[in-house]
Amino acid sequence: MTAPVIERDNRIHFIAAAEAVIVGQAGEAAHKLAHIRFHKNGAIFVQAPYFPSSKGVVSEVSLQGETPRVLTIDLAEGGKATSHLVKYSHPVDGRAHFSQTGKVITAIRRQSFRLDESIGKLFQLNIYHPSAFERLGPADRRKNRAHLVFEFARELPTALAIGAEWRRKRDLNANLDSATGDAGPVTVIRSRRTGERREVMVLGQPAGFPLRDHVLAISCGPTQPLEEDHGPLLLFLGGLDPHEETETHKPAPQTGLLSYVYPVEAHDDLVRRIGSIDYRPVDQE
Repeated sequence: MTAPVIERDNRIHFIAAAEAVIVGQAGEAAHKLAHIRFHKNGAIFVQAPYFPSSKGVVSEVSLQGETPRVLTIDLAEGGKATSHLVKYSHPVDGRAHFSQTGKVITAIRRQSFRLDESIGKLFQLNIYHPSAFERLGPADRRKNRAHLVFEFARELPTALAIGAEWRRKRDLNANLDSATGDAGPVTVIRSRRTGERREVMVLGQPAGFPLRDHVLAISCGPTQPLEEDHGPLLLFLGGLDPHEETETHKPAPQTGLLSYVYPVEAHDDLVRRIGSIDYRPVDQE
């Protein structure tokens, strides 16, 4: 696998890499937060293997009517318990699902947007107490893996939100904050719909991969801490609907999503109540 390189498309410079680790750094302490991998067939895999607990719940969530500004969801409804940290898989055809080879059954899935035809938010990962995540050590710095380091002063915030949007390169070029010159791979983009400006790192598939006209615009910043703080917690939202309707290019309503949360209390009771997606081979007599 080739090493990450900085490439240019029009005015945008982006990191071309098959794998990337999102890192939060404050002073000398750097913590691995999430891992992103592009498959050679164009699929995108996202996981957070650096979290200290593996007992959680994963779910397909249905949304009715207009999506509220503050979303309250019950993951037990339409969900299953697991004792493994799952991987989020988003294939080119948009049939998003949670999986982990040899550990969990691929049972939680929904139709999301196609990577080759549309754009949208690929995922949002909310992290509470990120200093509990594994530290980045010298052995972690592999030559074939990019490290997207988001720096913070003194110490990491109590709560972080990582967002990744699947964007067309041509749109990203058009929405640059600066009217002249080049930008990236760390740059500021503007939302045409809201006018919001955000600093992002731009990550794209390397040479030889199929979806080279798109990139991931990845942000990482403080978010609102939980009202009831019970320690480190991981909340994932993905499997979302397209950001735009293919023909009209207008915002599309959100009808559902995939989500997980780690850890969960009374995990064994949850398994008995809603079942588990953990893989259990049939006993051989």
